Amino acid sequence: MVQASGTGTVNVFDFVAGTVTFVFKQQTVDVDADSSGSIVPGIPSVHGARGPPDAFGATLSTLGLTVTDLTIGITNGPRFTTTGGTLALAVVTPSAADQLAGDGRYWVALKSDIASAQLTGIDGFTLFGSAITVQLNQARGIYQPAGANILQAR
Repeated sequence: MVQASGTGTVNVFDFVAGTVTFVFKQQTVDVDADSSGSIVPGIPSVHGARGPPDAFGATLSTLGLTVTDLTIGITNGPRFTTTGGTLALAVVTPSAADQLAGDGRYWVALKSDIASAQLTGIDGFTLFGSAITVQLNQARGIYQPAGANILQAR
């Protein structure tokens, strides 16, 4: 497993500024891609991201961010400000050997919570929101074993 974490103050050309805590981890996992409840060896046929075969020795990368305060925009002009929030991201990719063998699948999960956010600096317009949640869960790609033939729609 690889892991890094820390807290930092960010200032990118006075356009993005704030305080962020992060945790990054990368580890090897086995994935029950078809939700059968067990890890089953590869099946030599073409399948989508949510089907067999299960992924052995896949890479799970996770990133967790906690934002204490963040401002994006021009100091005395239009800017987006948040008082706090979290972001959790997980990405699973097949092992390098499986990718070479035709496994082009990947899985992504994201969840973000923002305590409060405000858009200001535009004359006559202010936008405010609180308890904002964004979630994404995707499975993409196909498992196409080397040498498998696929009929393509035209």
